[in-house]
Amino acid sequence: MVKKQIVLDILEDLEQNHINLYHSVTKEKVIAWIEKNITAKTDKLSEPEFEAKLCEFFALFRDAHTQYFWHKYNKFPICFKKFNKEFFVIDAFDKKLVGKKLFAINDVSVEKIVKKLNKMVSYEKIIRRDKIVEVRLSFLYLYEMLGIRKSGENHVTYNLDNIDYIFNLDKIAKQAEKYFNGRNEPNYSFLINKNYLYIKYFSCWEMKNYSIINFVND
Repeated sequence: MVKKQIVLDILEDLEQNHINLYHSVTKEKVIAWIEKNITAKTDKLSEPEFEAKLCEFFALFRDAHTQYFWHKYNKFPICFKKFNKEFFVIDAFDKKLVGKKLFAINDVSVEKIVKKLNKMVSYEKIIRRDKIVEVRLSFLYLYEMLGIRKSGENHVTYNLDNIDYIFNLDKIAKQAEKYFNGRNEPNYSFLINKNYLYIKYFSCWEMKNYSIINFVND
C-alpha cells in the first residue's frame, strides 16, 4: 500500500498549503478516485503507470499551478499542432514529415492517446490543456506511462499520412554529430545519451553573427 500512502501524503500536504484546493471537486470524490485508481490497482501499477496516475490525481483539482511533473522529459525531434481536432506535424528532424497528419503512435490511435493524456493535464482553460497535449505528444516517457512503449526502447513509430515513420535516436544522434562537427564555428553544444539528444543554441549575445532565425532555418 506504499503507493496509496504516497498519494494520501500528497493530499494532506495540498490541504495544508493550497488556498482553495476543493474549488472544483469535493474531497469525497478525490478519496473515491484514490480508492478506485490507486488502492484497487496498487499491486498492478508499474512505476510509469503510477506516475500517469499521479498526473491524473493532480488534474482532479483543475488548477494549472497544481500539477505533477514526471522526472523524464526526453522527447523525439518532432512537433505536433492541433487543427480542428486533428494533429499535424509542424516541425521535425526529417523535414519531409512536416504537414503530415498523425493517425497513431506505435499503432495506438491518436484519439485514444489524447483521451488519456487529457486526463493527465492540470488546467483551467481548454486552450492550455490542448497546448500541453501538443507538446507532450512527442515525450518518450509519456509512451511508457500510457503503455505504448517499453522501457529502454529508443525508437517509436509514428503512423502518418501514407507512411509509418520510425524515429531512432541513435541514428539521429550520429547525423547531428556529423553536422555539428562539420561546421567552422561552434554555434551549438550538444549532449548525446542512449535515450535522448539535447541541443543548446548559444545565445545571440554570444553569437552576434548567427541569429536565432538563422539557427531555426538551418
